[in-house]
Amino acid sequence: MLVLGNLWCLLTRWVKQMLYITTFCLICAPSWAQQEQLYLRKGPGSAFPVIFEVSSTEQLQPLRLQGDWLLLSNGRRQGWLPVAQVPESSGLSRAQRWYLKDALRPGSWQVQGGWNSETALQLGVSYPLDEYRLAARFTRANAGEQVWQSAELGLEQVFSRYADWSLQGFAGLGVGINEQGSRHWDEQGRETSTALFTVSGDVVWPLEKRLDFRLRLQASQALGADQSAHTAVALIWNLSL
Repeated sequence: MLVLGNLWCLLTRWVKQMLYITTFCLICAPSWAQQEQLYLRKGPGSAFPVIFEVSSTEQLQPLRLQGDWLLLSNGRRQGWLPVAQVPESSGLSRAQRWYLKDALRPGSWQVQGGWNSETALQLGVSYPLDEYRLAARFTRANAGEQVWQSAELGLEQVFSRYADWSLQGFAGLGVGINEQGSRHWDEQGRETSTALFTVSGDVVWPLEKRLDFRLRLQASQALGADQSAHTAVALIWNLSL
């Protein structure tokens, strides 16, 4: 009986120790998981070399924002870190972290505005649809007697990228409205409407995280009226919301 009693005491002590160790690991595991190394670079870009590294739990002071990179300091040294990697334990407030990680992130909607060589105002809006973007465009000219307008719905797609530049195409169907006296869609100057088929190509230059500038070459073919065709060059500003 004495032997059984000793064995029971040893077994109870071992179980308690295992429970203590397991509880300690469960409590400390999240803290260990959150401790990662941050690699701060000499400049705002991945091409710049890493100059020093700190723990993600270390307090960091934000100094300057450039694009999607943030200049941080630990009081002794300073370096650049992508905004997406800024830890919650840094010196930024909750509002500042929201602004950096969410407000600076381009949204899904895009709005466009510009002017083309036919002295017409162009407006547009688009939204992602799988690998394409569903786009609606509106164009209106109001120069003297040449008053006309058109609206198209179609798909945009990026064809290729060259460094920061990209080439994007559009194809869509729509309607063109020719007001009385205008010969844009009708050579007789009659008030009429016609179905349209429009294609365009954009050369895109990014300016900011949310803003880019586009040179657009566009051709529209009337499917009714006098079946006239028109080409134009447009300068477009595109903003991501």
